[in-house]
Amino acid sequence: MKISGLETGLAGANEFNGILACESFRENSQCLYLSRAREAVVPKNPLASAMGSFRDKVQQLEKLRKKYGDEEVLVCHKTSAFDVKDKFSVAKKDVYTNLARTGRFIKRYDAEYNPIYLQLIGYVVVTDLSENLFFVSRRKAGEERLKGKWSFFGGHTNPCDMGLDTVMNAAIRELNEEVDCDVCGPLQYRGLVRDDLGPTPEHLGVVFQASVNKAKIKETNNLEGKWMNKRELFTHYKDFEAWGQYIIDHIYEEHTSQKYA
Repeated sequence: MKISGLETGLAGANEFNGILACESFRENSQCLYLSRAREAVVPKNPLASAMGSFRDKVQQLEKLRKKYGDEEVLVCHKTSAFDVKDKFSVAKKDVYTNLARTGRFIKRYDAEYNPIYLQLIGYVVVTDLSENLFFVSRRKAGEERLKGKWSFFGGHTNPCDMGLDTVMNAAIRELNEEVDCDVCGPLQYRGLVRDDLGPTPEHLGVVFQASVNKAKIKETNNLEGKWMNKRELFTHYKDFEAWGQYIIDHIYEEHTSQKYA
């Protein structure tokens, strides 16, 4: 371990409670300096350190409990999604239906930041009928990490969404809560998205496409909406949250493959 300031000599050693003030200690000053520095870095009582960490986790759980109350969300065991790739992947539909079928509802405060589970999120890409325009939103209030970021639409899967396709039901509910739109036909499953190295690695998005003939934001206090063509999506790429960027990556790949086919 590099001790900051050691290479500049022992002038700063006298700061250790005067232990080096006496001339008789000068010849052993470097040894004493290192010993006291190690004491400052390594706790004398590992149990006390562990208890402090435990208290921090309890306090975090209490904050989450106050924030989410009795809300329950659908989760699956993380090991059951071992084969799901990071970022966006065009996975077969039976992959997510199996995850949902084997999942269960738990308290959201138990699910957040829990490395054992993945929370299944319904995530909707809204397009016009030509699939050349995309309706997106930017958050003005709410979750801090998403403020000012463009994104598509979605949210957690709750017990009220249970049915033949529980996650799709959640996607439809979340879309209807945020957007006034006329969806033309059923939602189309497009793939899975996740961000293993981001702030929410315990979330797994099930991506659907909704084709609409009109759309406008309902929650205008929290969101603003905008239609973007593909070029605008690519231009504003860095202004999207991570899942949105991964989906735009896929849209770009499809766009270029069609252009040069």
